[in-house]
Amino acid sequence: MREFSKYLAEHFSLDKDENVYSDIAFNMDKIMKRISGNEKAFDKVKHEASLNARKITSKLPPSSDMSLEKAFKVSLAGNAFDTAHISLEDAPKQAREVIEGELDVDELEKAVKLVEKYGEIVFISDNAGEQFFDLVLLKKLKFMGKKVTYIARENPIVNDLTVEEAIKSGVSKYAEVKGYPNLGYSLHQEDEGKLFIAKGQAAFVTMTAFRPESIIYVLKVKCVRIAEALGTRVGASVVKVGGVRD
Repeated sequence: MREFSKYLAEHFSLDKDENVYSDIAFNMDKIMKRISGNEKAFDKVKHEASLNARKITSKLPPSSDMSLEKAFKVSLAGNAFDTAHISLEDAPKQAREVIEGELDVDELEKAVKLVEKYGEIVFISDNAGEQFFDLVLLKKLKFMGKKVTYIARENPIVNDLTVEEAIKSGVSKYAEVKGYPNLGYSLHQEDEGKLFIAKGQAAFVTMTAFRPESIIYVLKVKCVRIAEALGTRVGASVVKVGGVRD
């Protein structure tokens, strides 16, 4: 805690153009790993999250029997498997509630129209476990003839999904899996003309800074600041297209 406090005192800024959430989280994760000497402190909880997620999704109807809107909701439900914010015991219940309930911010109709418009999609993943929920949407997108690049962490950080974990889960059957460095996904020249699907709060913070032309945010809201930016509440289920509040 002393090391965390020292880092924040030296680097934290209220300037919205500096020290975005992913940058701060990454550096605090480095401090934790250095002091504890444990590079894989979250491996056990990530494994348990994946087992629970796989169990839930194995009972869902096949993607071919779902609408694209439903597949988006299933992918969103996986964002409950975030042990940094939601306990592993509560995650399955919250995931089922998303699949069966109404969204708080519902722009599914716009999202479907965007997917139909674009041939190539960059899908930015979030936490370990939710890749099994993402697979439902990835299968649907492949059936529609879309070329999808699935982005995961190159190296472990907190409970985020890694490239290795994504491939082991079968994602590479339906999308090309690529890694990104630990400071968050950055736009590249080859991304021009593609649609983005951004999962979770960290991707939301990073990608709103870049303001890509076409993007679908898919997330459970877990903090007040994100709720304010989206004009909703903590705990909300969100599928939103494009712009947000400053």
